[in-house]
Amino acid sequence: VSSRATGGGGRQHTLTFLCRDALAGIEDTLTLVTRPAESDRAVDQRAAQSMRAVFARYLARLDRAAEITIGGAAAAAAAPSATHDPWGGWVFRTNLNAWGSGQSSNRSAWLQAWTSASHVTATRKVTASAYLNYSENRYDYSGFRYFSASRSRGTNTRWVFPLGDRWSGALQASAYASSFSNVDLAVSGGPAIEWNLFPYEEATRRQLRFALTGILEHADYTRLTVFEKTAETLAQERLDVTLDRTETWGRAELALSFSHYFHDFERNRLQAYSKLGLRLAQGLSLNLTGNLARVRNQLSLPAAGATSEEILLQRRLLQTDYEWWGSV
Repeated sequence: VSSRATGGGGRQHTLTFLCRDALAGIEDTLTLVTRPAESDRAVDQRAAQSMRAVFARYLARLDRAAEITIGGAAAAAAAPSATHDPWGGWVFRTNLNAWGSGQSSNRSAWLQAWTSASHVTATRKVTASAYLNYSENRYDYSGFRYFSASRSRGTNTRWVFPLGDRWSGALQASAYASSFSNVDLAVSGGPAIEWNLFPYEEATRRQLRFALTGILEHADYTRLTVFEKTAETLAQERLDVTLDRTETWGRAELALSFSHYFHDFERNRLQAYSKLGLRLAQGLSLNLTGNLARVRNQLSLPAAGATSEEILLQRRLLQTDYEWWGSV
């Protein structure tokens, strides 16, 4: 069973039946679409009804059809009924999170707000989102006093349209500001095209996507950068390759990304992300996740550098040649 989110806020579950032994070589696929307000019990009942129908066919091939009884009343009652959508297929989400802690010598606070709108159909996908992040730290200990705050905000818009069962195109635009990255305002946008080795209808089971994106960006910086810039307009491109497989033994993901600026090809970034989930035995699984990046594109680094406090509290973007993280 594999799944993915739907444009209406629910999930599309794909049930793939892989037969062995006497039924080897037979493969069936069923889809089950759920709604956000649908209970887990209702989803389970509908999934069970779908599986009964498939199992009945298999038992008939084995001359054992008398061993199964298909009941339809409960499953039919649990299925969501079609209702009028006053929003015309648009889905809106809003999220607000706040956190705080303190003691005699220090206090910390964090706030995040996020909102989005999306409209997903078989012929187009339109998404828009906006976010706001704020965090602060206050220290007062043995005569040492320090206050630090970090702010970021931005918006993203993307329109995706199909160009066949393996091709799709997109137009995207974004804007953001970040005290951490030394950016007063950066506005960017451009086209993208993607090709999938497998048809998109198989996306919950397997994907191998190649995407090429062109980006034109204008950035105004808060402080003078190490390249002696207070503002600049640049063009860049990004190539993404993504492999995603869901099998009986587990799931594997691998994503490679390479981007560069046209004015200087040495200003680039190469990144690899991988995730492997293995089912070792009943009730026992192993999950490995890792990310590694070679960084050569830090154009917004401030020429003045960062204070010791900003370095320790990670309030400023620091020069680096690489980034990595991993988990087991």
